[in-house]
Parts: sequence; C-alpha cells; structure tokens
Amino acid sequence: MAGQTSAAWRCTVCGYIHRGAEPPDWCPVCGAAKADFEPYEEPAAPQAAAPAQRWQCMNCNYLHDASEPPELCPICAAAADRFRALEARETGAAGGTRDHVAIVGAGIAGISAAEAVRATASGARITLISTESELPYYRLNLTRYLAGEIRADDLPIHPAGWYEDQRIEVRSESAVESIDPAEGSLVFTSGGALTYDKLILTVGAHPFVPPFPGTQRKGVVTLRTRADAGTILEALRDDLPCVCIGGGILGIETAGALARRGAKVTMLESHGSLMPRQLNPAASEVLAEHLERTGITLRTGARTREI
Repeated sequence: MAGQTSAAWRCTVCGYIHRGAEPPDWCPVCGAAKADFEPYEEPAAPQAAAPAQRWQCMNCNYLHDASEPPELCPICAAAADRFRALEARETGAAGGTRDHVAIVGAGIAGISAAEAVRATASGARITLISTESELPYYRLNLTRYLAGEIRADDLPIHPAGWYEDQRIEVRSESAVESIDPAEGSLVFTSGGALTYDKLILTVGAHPFVPPFPGTQRKGVVTLRTRADAGTILEALRDDLPCVCIGGGILGIETAGALARRGAKVTMLESHGSLMPRQLNPAASEVLAEHLERTGITLRTGARTREI
C-alpha cells in the first residue's frame, strides 16, 4: 500500500469501512491487521428527488407524505432513491390491492414489514419466507434463552394462529437461491419457485467467522439461530470448559449465559480492552471486573490463530 492515499479504507476480511488518511492498525470489527485494508472509494450520494406531496416506496409500497422522501423507508429500510413521486391520480387508498408481496427473511424486520403491508393493503397476498423450521422469534432473546431466563415458548413473536388470522403464509425451511426481478420470481435451493408482485428483503446478517484454521471442527459453533442455541444447550454440563472468541456485546452476553449455566468460561478479546469502540478504558475495566466476578476468565490482547 506504499505511496497510496485514500480518504477511506476497506477491510478485505469483513468489509468494515474506515475513514481517515491511513488504515487503522487493527480492524475494530474482526481484528484484521493493517495490511488487510485496501483503499476504498466512497459511493456518490444519490441525486435528490424532485419535491412532491406523496412518495411511494418501490420495494414495499409504503406511502410517505412530505415534500421529500424519507432517508430510509420505516418499513423495509429502502433508501430515498427507492421512492417515487406519486401523481395526484395515484394517491388514492391502496387497501384494495391484490398484489402478492413476498418477504424474504422472518426476523423482527420481516414481521414488521408483514404487519405494515397487511395494515395498508388489506387485500394483498403475503408470503413470509424463512430458512428456519420454527415460527419467527425474537433473535435478540437467544442469549436470554441460553441463560435460562426465558423458555422456548417465550421466543416466538406471534402464535401460529396470528398468521392465519392475518392471512400471512409462512413458508418455513425455504432458502432462496436466486431472484429474477424481471420475471418477478424466486427460486429455492430445495427446488420450486414462487412468483411475486412486490418483494421485500429482510434477510438480516450472518455471524462473522474469522478466517483461521479449525472453525469447522466439531464443537465450534456460532450463535445466530434457535437451532444454534439448542446445539449449545445439548452440550452444556457443569464445569464444561467453554471458550468465547470475541468480547463484543454478543460475546459478552453469550459468555454470561454459559457461566450462569455452570460452564467454565474463558472469553478471548483481541483488543487490549473490552468494547473499545463503545467504552473508554476506565469503563472497560469496570466491565471486565464485573465479568470476572461472575466467574468468567477474561484474556485481552488474545488473537486466535487456530482452533
């Protein structure tokens, strides 16, 4: 990277964007080294749309009344450039639409989108697509479930009957392989396809797994799904040695949950202190002392090379 200058830098491992004259010594997200950053060209800002009294989101049909479109759609998070100005003849009620709205992703965002579509388009057909077998649930509560603070029955966002009452079809264990916007169709990895009139993507994130050897070994798991939590709970027993790699919010919550279940937990943090982006050194030290009082062994400055 000698001789290159850039106002922004991209981590080639996890995609984190750092803004500054030089890349950071370490990526604050994944811990990658300075050499793993490359110059990054900031995308041009979208051209401002012409003023209008009503705007329609081209992803989910949300209607926004203002002189300008919102920065983000409150339903599907589409950017301002995904809104179109409606003409006066188009601003009538949308409740009678018979469009088929497909929502890929059944987390909180997907459920919120489905609720909003049903509230504004009573005649729409709604299909909610999930890769998991369970009914949509509160993913943020997985660490509480792991800790034994709540039961499995407390996880679902709505009971099965709610989806029937709202005329929302939940298609479980269905992973989308490809999307054809021109034809308005989805193809599933298990075979089969689904046509749609409107498509909302609420697929969320996935766990970042560092690119060092051993991450695919038996006994190495991430915590993203209810099935992941079930795998961990099946393996837990008193005094079971457990290692949590990463001292971010999820790592801390997971370590606390495992310790509460009686496991012997060691947490590895690659930085010199916990949560350096959120806490100053003094606050980080207070948090570290609290974790150690709960029985968690903390090692900072610990960069894993291999499992």
